[in-house]
Order: sequence, then C-alpha cells, then structure tokens
Amino acid sequence: PALLPNFYFFTFLQLPIFMKKNLIHTVLVFATVCSVSAQTPEDANKKAIKKLDWLLGEWTGEAVTTMGSRKSVVKMRETIKSLQGGNLLLITGLGTEKDSVVHDALAVVSYDAEKQKYRWTAWRSPGGFYSEVEIKPGEKSFEWQTDVQGGKTRYKAFLNEKGQWIETGEFSRDGSKWYPFLSMTMNRAN
Repeated sequence: PALLPNFYFFTFLQLPIFMKKNLIHTVLVFATVCSVSAQTPEDANKKAIKKLDWLLGEWTGEAVTTMGSRKSVVKMRETIKSLQGGNLLLITGLGTEKDSVVHDALAVVSYDAEKQKYRWTAWRSPGGFYSEVEIKPGEKSFEWQTDVQGGKTRYKAFLNEKGQWIETGEFSRDGSKWYPFLSMTMNRAN
C-alpha cells in the first residue's frame, strides 16, 4: 500500500502532455466548485446584506406626504446599523411635524439564503402598523410593495448622484394606476 502513491505519481509522469493538462484542469475546477459550494448560509446572508451598506449611518431630511388635498412636511431622522456581524440591518426612523412625533418606526432587514429573498420586517406608530414584506435591492437602491387597507403601496429608495437617499411612495386601489403620496430626501448627518 505504501508504494501505491508512488505508482500513481510515476503513471502521471508517463501520460502525454495533453492528458496531464486535462487532468490538472479537472482537479482545479473540482477544487473551485467545492470551495464555492462550501459557503455557509451565514456567509451568503452577510454578502447579501452588504448590498445595502450604502444605507449605513445617520440621515436627516424631509418627507413630504400628500393625502388627498392635505400636504404635510415631516422632519426625518433615520439611523441604520449593521447587527450580528453583518447578518442584519436595523433601521430606526423618527419623524416630527410641529414638534409632534408623527412617525416612529423600526425595521429589521434580513436575508434568507435558502429562499434567496430579502425580508423587511417593520413596526410603526402612531397607528400600530406592522408589515413583513420582501424587498428587492438593486445597485444602491431597493424597492418593496405591501397591501394596505383599500389597495396597495409601493416604495422605491435609491442613492442619487449627490449622495442623497431619495425615497418615493405610491398608492393604488387596483394595482394598475398609481398615485404618488410620499417624497423623501435624506442627507448624511455623519
């Protein structure tokens, strides 16, 4: 048995050069495939959440909401932190209008490596609003949609060329005709 490895080595040396190249190529491809497939779910989570790193930090700005003929301007502050070694994002938001809190929100963004989907779980008051939706990230952007009483809302957030976080919200009763109701512009506070 101890001579067996030497036998294979000398047999390899006697192979024609094209066979040696093919064998080495096959071994390298196999090793690469094995190392890629060895990625853990936690590694996949961290890699996925990293696509949203552009959000990290403190942000301040304004959100303008329009509900029918009523228009309001809300001063916003959002804080985004990475948690659990990069597996989650925690988003807290506070909005005030005339020194009254009108928006107090908390969201957790996670990634499910098995389903290959991002999850946005959020709570907001006043109103006791709770939602759990899938978000779809793009290049320094993300969007999501949720069912609400009387229809649907959809949101789009992105980083513009000035480094501002821009977010828009639209409402639809039937999912085909959409009406804007939110426009938010945030600047980095740090």
